[in-house]
Amino acid sequence: MQVVLIKTAKTIGKVGDVLEVKKGYALNFLIPEGLALAATPGNIKEAKNRAKKFDKAAIVDDLSMDQFIKEIEGLEIVIYAKANEKGNLFAAIKAEDIVAEIAKKLSRSIDPEYIVLKNPIKKVGEYEVGVEAGDKKGVLKVKIETE
Repeated sequence: MQVVLIKTAKTIGKVGDVLEVKKGYALNFLIPEGLALAATPGNIKEAKNRAKKFDKAAIVDDLSMDQFIKEIEGLEIVIYAKANEKGNLFAAIKAEDIVAEIAKKLSRSIDPEYIVLKNPIKKVGEYEVGVEAGDKKGVLKVKIETE
């Protein structure tokens, strides 16, 4: 079965790659995990557009991760989200949301897999979130506020 990747996966490829994989692997893992879509002409075109945007975002690679971790060490980012009166968020904050805010603040981005977030953030407050790339580790502060 042919699939097109919509997220980069270290072991299989990067955004926009069209792959031939076993049907079970595609239907039971890649598609449900949001890593790939069936390789229709429309999906391929969309994935190629995503890949162009992804490349333009100045993604930090493993070699410059030391410098990037030094930059984010102690950095505080604020994410605004909808919440109820008790401070419970209507939509959880995930690694992808944190990466998007880092990209806005620093004009550079990293792969969400480097963000160490055991569970999505579901409450308003301040959190320390780890960033790990092999033996390189850092911590940034994430502040969740209501809109």
